[in-house]
Amino acid sequence: MTVMSGRRWTRMMVVILGCAGLLAAVPPRAQASSAAQWRIVYQNRQNGIFDTVVANSRADAWAAGVVYHGETLIPVPYLFRWSGRAWRQVTVPGAKNVVIEGLAASSARNVWLFGQLQDGALFPAKVFRWDGARWHEMVVPPNLPIGVGNEVVPGLADVWILGGTTCIPGPPRCTSDLRHWNGTAWKRYTLPITGSGIAAVSRTDVWVVGVTGQSTVDGPGRIAAFRWNGIRWVPAKLPRITAHGPSIVMSGSQVWLDTTGGGTQFLLHWNGSRWQRIGVPASLFTGGPLVPDGRGGVWVGPFAHWTGRAWQSVDIPAKIVNLGMGGFARVPGTSSYWAGATANESVNDPVTHPTLLVYGPVP
Repeated sequence: MTVMSGRRWTRMMVVILGCAGLLAAVPPRAQASSAAQWRIVYQNRQNGIFDTVVANSRADAWAAGVVYHGETLIPVPYLFRWSGRAWRQVTVPGAKNVVIEGLAASSARNVWLFGQLQDGALFPAKVFRWDGARWHEMVVPPNLPIGVGNEVVPGLADVWILGGTTCIPGPPRCTSDLRHWNGTAWKRYTLPITGSGIAAVSRTDVWVVGVTGQSTVDGPGRIAAFRWNGIRWVPAKLPRITAHGPSIVMSGSQVWLDTTGGGTQFLLHWNGSRWQRIGVPASLFTGGPLVPDGRGGVWVGPFAHWTGRAWQSVDIPAKIVNLGMGGFARVPGTSSYWAGATANESVNDPVTHPTLLVYGPVP
C-alpha cells in the first residue's frame, strides 16, 4: 500500500525572479494588458512571506504566513488583520510555538486558523476560531490533516478539510480522506478519488475534485468530482477528460476547474447548466490559485484574468526586484483584491520580506 500526502500547499508561492456533449470549447483568445497593477500597501522588514489571504468585507480581511531568522523558522503565528484603515499584527492567545498552515472564513465572526505545533517531533494540528470578539482553541482529532488551500468554511458550524490520499498499487486504486466539523464533532469521510482540490459556497454545496483511473499514482487520470448536498457525497457529472488533478473554485452556481492535459492548460467552467472548456494561452503567467472575479470571470493566479470574454494579463508591480506571490482574494462587493507575497525592491537586499499588495482601489 502506498500512502501519499494530500494537497498540502505548504508555503505555496509563485516565484518571479528579476522581475463530450456536455462540453463547449472556447479556444485561447489574444490577451490584452490590464491598465491596473498590483501595488504594495504593507511590507515588514523581516525575512518571510504572507502566503494565505481571506477577505470578508471592505473592513475585514486577514493575512497569514511565516517569518524566519536567517534560514531558521520562527515558531509564532504570523497573522495580520485589515480593519478598514490599516493592517495590524494580531496575537492569538494559546498559540505559542504554532505556525499557521491555513486560514479560512465564512464571515468576520467566523475565522478559522489552522496551524501546526512546532514540537520537534509529531507537529500536531492546532486549530483556533475567531468569533468576532475573541479566539477559541478547538478540539481536534489526532492526525488532523491541514495545509494551505485544503480547508473550506461554508458556514458558522461547518468546516471541511481535504486530507491525504491512500493508493493500492497495480494499477493504483486511490481514496481521499475528508474531515468535517459539524459544530459539535469531527466526522471522517472517504471518497474514491485522488483529491486535488476542495471548494464550497454553502453547507449544502461542497465539491471535491481530482482524478480516477490513473495508471500511476502521480500520473494523469479521468477528471472526477464529488458534491456534498448537505446529506451525502454524490458523484458530479463531468466531461470525459484525461488530465492532471485540477484545482477548483466556486462562485454562486458557477464552478471553475484549472488543469493540464496533453501538455495544454485549460479551464473547465460550469455555468449552472453546462460545462465549457476555455483554452489558456501559453504566453500567460498562470501560476497561483483560482479566484473568481464576481462578474462571471476568474483569475488563474494573480497575473492572468479571464473576463468571461477574453484574457487579460497583469504586469508585475513596478520597482520590485524579487517577488514571490502567495494567495490572494477578492474583497466582496468590490473589484479590489488583497494579495500576500514576499518581495524586495533592491538588488542589494539579501532577503525578501512579508508583503501585502492591493489590486484596484484600497477598499
